[in-house]
Amino acid sequence: MLLGWTVLPKIVVMNKINPMQSMRFYKILSFIALFGFSCDTALDSPEISSAPFVSISAPATLTAGTSTDLTAFAQDGSQTPLRSAKITLLSGSTVISTNSAIATSNKLDLKIAGSVVAAQRAGAYKLEVEAEDVAGQKATTSKEITFACTAPASCKETGKTTVIVITPPTTPANVKIGLIGSLTGWSTDILMTKIAGTDNCFCAAVTFPNGSEFKFRRSETATSNPDWNFVEKEEDCEELDNRKQSAAPDATVILTVANWRNTGTCPN
Repeated sequence: MLLGWTVLPKIVVMNKINPMQSMRFYKILSFIALFGFSCDTALDSPEISSAPFVSISAPATLTAGTSTDLTAFAQDGSQTPLRSAKITLLSGSTVISTNSAIATSNKLDLKIAGSVVAAQRAGAYKLEVEAEDVAGQKATTSKEITFACTAPASCKETGKTTVIVITPPTTPANVKIGLIGSLTGWSTDILMTKIAGTDNCFCAAVTFPNGSEFKFRRSETATSNPDWNFVEKEEDCEELDNRKQSAAPDATVILTVANWRNTGTCPN
């Protein structure tokens, strides 16, 4: 590149290039010099790398009691290869099962075994996946999964919505579960039927006018009726906003109650 700059004045004088041509020629050579420098710099710079990629392929809803593997994978490139990955199934903050693996290639397949899944009661769960590469770069993802119940024929009526509600572990045995809302004038409950073979799944066939709002509540005992002293609450025991549902004839809606008022760790 130095030779080009040395020879240039001679070329200009010998060929009597006018000032405009000379300026254009200098610009071309300057561009070539700059481009060559940039290319050399790029080659000398550190290789670019990225964090691992993680993905969950498990379904968002599955039938409680079935043996269904919950699967995911972690993957990374050759610049900074995958080191390890972990998959965890949680119920609230409780770890149900976790599996870790050390990578021997750029991809790791992960799973929670179907036998573990089949042993869980119906309810809301979370699947978490995290991965790390040899450069210490990390990636995480999660997915909410509902272990649902199947409604019997008694909870299915033509033109009505089949509502399935999954109650929390703190629900006392043999209590009544009711659905109350604008569709009942907020005065009476539609009593839910306990689904046979489960301890926390209830269902009912309900007609929802458009714009319906409602809540679930339970009774104190097996012989009393549902009341507001035992209305559903948020996971952190805060008040829950009214649920909303539009007309959905012949559809199935699966809902989960996190807590009841005056039950477990939730105060009045």
